[in-house]
Amino acid sequence: MRVLVTGATGFTGGRLAQMLAKRGEDVVALVRDTSDTSKLKAIGAELVHGDIRDSSAVERAAEGCRVIYHIAALYRSARHPDQMYHDVNVVGTENVLRAAEIHDIPRVVHCSTVG
Repeated sequence: MRVLVTGATGFTGGRLAQMLAKRGEDVVALVRDTSDTSKLKAIGAELVHGDIRDSSAVERAAEGCRVIYHIAALYRSARHPDQMYHDVNVVGTENVLRAAEIHDIPRVVHCSTVG
């Protein structure tokens, strides 16, 4: 089954992507151009370059998927401006839910953060 993992270059999302690939799932990862994708390439993940804040990138990544695992988040310890946390954590989640609706994806699994 084709699944999208956001946040797949991070600790939690990366481990999830590895587990899903070992289970035989076709993993799609939405990744930023600046991300280290070597571990995702090693597990055969399909990389879709884009940003969680960009609805068209999220929609592109979600196409054909049956599940979205939304792990991408910005943590408070990173010390970014408040607007950045809103854009990543709130707008990013809205983009994921919209993409699921557009592509009729029946399941979204969301992992939140204290950010």
